[in-house]
Amino acid sequence: MTSASVVDPAPTNTNCTQMSEITETSQMEDYLQGQGIAFTTLVSLNGGGSNYAWRLVDDTSTSSSVIKHATGHLKILPHVTLPIERQYYEAQALQTLPGLLAHTGTSVHLPRLLHHDPNAHVIQIADVGPCNLSEAFRDPNLDLQSIGVRIGSWLASLHAIPTSATPTLNNDSVELATQHCMMHLPRALKRYGHENTALAVLKLLYSRPERKTSQCHGDFLPSNIVVDLKSENSEPLLSVIDWEWVRHGNALYDIGLFAGEVWLLERFRRQEGLLRGFLGGYMERRTLGEEDALLTAARMAAHVAYWATTDRWGGKDDCDAVVEWAVEVLRRSLDRDVWWLKNCETFKLLFQNPSPV
Repeated sequence: MTSASVVDPAPTNTNCTQMSEITETSQMEDYLQGQGIAFTTLVSLNGGGSNYAWRLVDDTSTSSSVIKHATGHLKILPHVTLPIERQYYEAQALQTLPGLLAHTGTSVHLPRLLHHDPNAHVIQIADVGPCNLSEAFRDPNLDLQSIGVRIGSWLASLHAIPTSATPTLNNDSVELATQHCMMHLPRALKRYGHENTALAVLKLLYSRPERKTSQCHGDFLPSNIVVDLKSENSEPLLSVIDWEWVRHGNALYDIGLFAGEVWLLERFRRQEGLLRGFLGGYMERRTLGEEDALLTAARMAAHVAYWATTDRWGGKDDCDAVVEWAVEVLRRSLDRDVWWLKNCETFKLLFQNPSPV
């Protein structure tokens, strides 16, 4: 495939009126032809709920790419608005971060940016594979603990980047407390009689100004890590995608979000190792202070509690048991029962060698 040019990613006005939406394959074909981007086939991708995306294949090349169009709303829920400037931050991240992370020695990558058109809200990146970590989780050939160590070590390196080095990587258009899980946690736990606990936890997590000292991904989930199972390397190639919510913030929110989703994967899919490896790999490079460790446990448990109420993971009895466990963690966090958390198998690595920071 002929390498496409990267259009200056800095729009003159991130809130400007966008061109016509590109929601159909025929519309994207017209766009690519107008831009002179060679392709043979264009296949719509169903994954993800925010953007319209396609896999682009050019028979004259040995590689493929993914092209995305951002609109001012969710693809799957058009009545839910999204800030259109989010794609600008993704382009900035893909251009800026590889150089800043090159010296860290971690074997986790970002996709290569091939093309960004801020006026049409189109971004094209190298195709890093069709399978994310959530989908690959049950592969018997996958060393989950080793992969967890690599991801944890890489995330610690990302968080160690001083925010002064990344002035354009701070999408603050969405407040953490307004994220779907957090907004709906009190209502979800109300039918279990734990609404007040949920409200108290949200106050614990979000009532104080956030300490924005770390470069964060903002939506760090297993589904946003692509695993190339066909990699010729001795270990699968890992690539972190979907940087639209990249931000300056407190590292604990990235850690807690990822750890919560991994806990659910391990609990309901009966596989272990990824969470232990992730936390161990992170703490090996960058430990947390006791307060941040406690808040990380609360953020993780809030994620577990909410999603266990959605019937997405398993049967009612199993999910109810998970909710009760998560609520117990939330209560212990509210009580600042560090002794209990330190002695809980799930959280003990968080409190390992606490940092004075």
